[in-house]
Amino acid sequence: MGEWDLEIYGSRWSKLRLVTVTEHTDESQQRLRCRLATCWTLPAKLGFWVLTGAGLVTTAALGGQGWWALVPLAVPAGVAWRFARDQRNVRRVLAVVLEEVAESLGIRRLRQGAAPG
Repeated sequence: MGEWDLEIYGSRWSKLRLVTVTEHTDESQQRLRCRLATCWTLPAKLGFWVLTGAGLVTTAALGGQGWWALVPLAVPAGVAWRFARDQRNVRRVLAVVLEEVAESLGIRRLRQGAAPG
């Protein structure tokens, strides 16, 4: 298995990897930390690079014919923006699910940077 505990495919374009760590504190308590890391799936990576290559070939073929010859290079940027938005949505949904499950189990959340107490 990889370096994560759970991998969830949120859509065709993004996946989320959940990593958990449990710490035992001096106060005989346990602290559970979760890290949500998103990345592109293989079809997303392939699609992005195919569009980038096609944009470069098109721009080279139209080279020197005005600023609009650079427009095909904007397509991969738009696709990357869409994939990033999809990743944020997947991360947001799983964070809500984790908080609801923790609340149902009586686990309280420590805010990031807050001292335990």
